[in-house]
Amino acid sequence: MATWVLSGQSNAVGLAPYVGPYATIRSVSQGSVGIAAWDAGQPLWVALEAALRAGPVDAFLWWQGENNTDDPDGYPTKLDDLMRRVQAVVGRQKLLTAVIIGVSAAGPLGGLEGWDTFRAMQATYAAARGFYYVRCDDIDPKPVIGSYDPPSGGTWAGPTSSPHLTSAGYVQVASRVATVLA
Repeated sequence: MATWVLSGQSNAVGLAPYVGPYATIRSVSQGSVGIAAWDAGQPLWVALEAALRAGPVDAFLWWQGENNTDDPDGYPTKLDDLMRRVQAVVGRQKLLTAVIIGVSAAGPLGGLEGWDTFRAMQATYAAARGFYYVRCDDIDPKPVIGSYDPPSGGTWAGPTSSPHLTSAGYVQVASRVATVLA
């Protein structure tokens, strides 16, 4: 079975249980943090580095960005730095297969301000570097106030619909990831 390392923020937390049927998963994720939480020396980077060193890695899945949608111009530089470090740890001559999962729509009626621009940047970034891009902003339903929220394990209590998906939505994303990596 393939081994995939999954990292990112709350949607990566939500996705982790649903990609298990397709691969062995090593996941290092935390909700509500920006990409700077994976800077060299930071606890999430240290944990990710350990997960990458734990054995062979067939693909790296990255689902993060909800906390960085206000910086689509600066984000690629930060993601390049992370990807260089991931590649260095894996230590292959060949580029590691990577999947960038786009930020969700953050509600049943579409994106929040700046999210469409951020998603476009993610898709362009992935294409320019030979990575896969998996879209998820078209998946409904998204949790609404009072519905079960897989990443938190509780109910969504926010003022609007959630940027997370329902369990059924995470199953769809897991299937899409498996399809591109097949």
